[in-house]
Amino acid sequence: FELSAPRLGGKLSELPLQAATLARTGGWRGILSMGRGLASMLAMLLPIATEATAHPALPALEACLRNTTGSVVIQGESSYDEARLCRNTRVDIVPFPLAVVRVSSEKEVQHAVRCAAAQGVQACARAGGHGFENAAGCSGGLTIDLQDLQDLAVEPDSQVVHFGAGHTLGQLYYKLKTEYDLVVPGGAESGVGASGLFLGCGRGMLTQLHGLACDTIQGVRYVDARGEVQYADADTNPDMLWMARGGGGEFPGIVTEFIVQAFPAPHMLHARDCTFPPEKAKALIKTWVSHLPEMSDPVHQMFTHITMWNSMYVNFPSLCFDCTPEQVEWFEAKVNEIADAVGGGTCHSFGHGWFDQLLFEAGRDRGVIENKAEALMDRNQGYGANGPVRASKNGGYLADSYDVSDEMLDTLTNWTFGDRRENYPWSLLVLIYNMAGPKITDVPASSAAYGGRDAKFVVHFKHQWNEESLTTHNDLMKHHHDMSVALERHMPCKSFYNYMNGDMPCANGDR
Repeated sequence: FELSAPRLGGKLSELPLQAATLARTGGWRGILSMGRGLASMLAMLLPIATEATAHPALPALEACLRNTTGSVVIQGESSYDEARLCRNTRVDIVPFPLAVVRVSSEKEVQHAVRCAAAQGVQACARAGGHGFENAAGCSGGLTIDLQDLQDLAVEPDSQVVHFGAGHTLGQLYYKLKTEYDLVVPGGAESGVGASGLFLGCGRGMLTQLHGLACDTIQGVRYVDARGEVQYADADTNPDMLWMARGGGGEFPGIVTEFIVQAFPAPHMLHARDCTFPPEKAKALIKTWVSHLPEMSDPVHQMFTHITMWNSMYVNFPSLCFDCTPEQVEWFEAKVNEIADAVGGGTCHSFGHGWFDQLLFEAGRDRGVIENKAEALMDRNQGYGANGPVRASKNGGYLADSYDVSDEMLDTLTNWTFGDRRENYPWSLLVLIYNMAGPKITDVPASSAAYGGRDAKFVVHFKHQWNEESLTTHNDLMKHHHDMSVALERHMPCKSFYNYMNGDMPCANGDR
């Protein structure tokens, strides 16, 4: 019995079998929602599909799960299609778990794990369902949905937070800000599960001020493969605390509660946003990287990154958190220095609050989340649930030097603004984030499973589309793979654990 988030999901060559499974379980509604063209393609494959049969463990698994008070959905039931899905609608990773159980307590997690163990099937935790390859979907196993684990408490003297593993980042940010005026460092997308972000050592807007998410973890409660509740901190099961700090989906248990250090929440954000044409991308990245050491110093209370779409423009947005007039003056001068050195861009400044920034990041201006702070509490708003494109392939590489070669920059910009630009507009998003600064590098490498302490920045690239045709799927998956191969000639085979997968060319299919 294995308890982890598996890297499962069929390839296009396995679509006939998946089509048969869909037909048996009444799953065509889910495929139809992805696009009529792809549904038609699957329908053509169905006659040659191998006849699928029910898993022999399913009856006993179902009987065991029904003894819990959690909501249980089994293959073949009318609600199965909705219950099994994760956020990524890419057709080759559509999840097919034997069952999905939505738990409301730690005891129900224990019961579900014991049911899975008794039948020899895998159990996987799902908190937000935003995993890049839908690993939480647990094809062939049991998905344990944690979204109702919503307890939250704060130790007032130390500002240590205890939160249930079912929180999304938006829920966590909203509760901490409105009830305690606190924040934890994490990602920007409100619908992402906090559990995966913290276990994967995610970065975010507050990384240079407060460090990586996993470095704030002081302890975790978790259910092990036997269904027993365990605790890990610096004194008890310290090896498991180490694994929780960056091990991602490989953590060998289902975390039910995190104990993390919080910080005073930001109030006013001073922003300066600069936009450049695509031909300025190379000069912008090179200039930006050369100034990262200064901008990474927490004394400046600054966040900065670069965004490139394969259509239209390059964006260089930066933020200054609760800055004094002197800090704002330095911040504006630094951004202007970079922009002026590149030339050809336009910049503007503005100020707004923490919730305004979070709503922007979640897609307020695209209409995928309501323009009110309370919307952060709704896991079914934001890009993950309502974005205009829902299928994606993600990759990323950590750069361990400020010395960026012209060859690497030419490779990155050519693949970003190359031949996919006209055929597939807005299909490739490249995000370059600052990963440097003493809040990261001063943490002992031996304290966490995260292996990127010496990184200077990360290049994260995301191909995205709607599954309307096999041609679109194949073209963009191939472009992603070939872009990865090209970048690996210039960048280390090194990234966040939650970016890594067996298809990564430099991994040779062997994690």
